[in-house]
Amino acid sequence: MNYIIANIRDTGIVRKKLYKRGLFVTVFPIADSKATPKGYFDSSDEVLDSYIISIVPDGDYYTSSKLFKIEGLCKPEILELIETKYPEIQIKIESGFMNNRVTKIYKINGN
Repeated sequence: MNYIIANIRDTGIVRKKLYKRGLFVTVFPIADSKATPKGYFDSSDEVLDSYIISIVPDGDYYTSSKLFKIEGLCKPEILELIETKYPEIQIKIESGFMNNRVTKIYKINGN
């Protein structure tokens, strides 16, 4: 846990209440050197980012909360958190180098 807490980025944390406050989603961006292959960034000390996603039902039931990780993202940006069918969500993320950005939708079951 210390690795994660020490590498949380100051900006980019997303908090959203979904399904009429049935799910509370928090997304923490982290600088993730463990998910960065050696030599990925030529002549630079940059690292890839990952997202740690916390999903808590009804806001206060931490015993049934879930953590997820999406890793290996280059300069990511969350475009949208999408409700689908409770308790599933989709996270639309754009990532990649400036001239090669890709948008991908990640499906997560919050149950």
